[in-house]
Amino acid sequence: MGNNNDKMIVRRDGYRVDGKLIEDIIQMHYAVEDCSVIGIPTYDNKAFIPTAIIVLKEEYRPSEMHILIEINNLCDSFLEPKDMPKNYLIRNEIPRDELGNIDINKVLGLDDPYVKKLTM
Repeated sequence: MGNNNDKMIVRRDGYRVDGKLIEDIIQMHYAVEDCSVIGIPTYDNKAFIPTAIIVLKEEYRPSEMHILIEINNLCDSFLEPKDMPKNYLIRNEIPRDELGNIDINKVLGLDDPYVKKLTM
């Protein structure tokens, strides 16, 4: 489960979005092993886009597109449209630092030297 306390609330278009609530809903899905919701900054850094990082149980990984549709429908049945995750990222694991916080650079691929050159 996501334990990144400073990222529980992410901003999107001026609204506050409860990342922990989104995590709890996604964790209800039978195929989800782990989940965390982070805020990815918009291009102008004025808002954050709620993004769910999801680790599927091994046996469900071959059907990840079908599972993502189910997860999106699950979120849609519990959340207001403004609270929906904008992005879903499927990972084999959620990259965390030594304190257990999400390593956003690894999530976004910014630990790759080639990507850093493109983002400078």
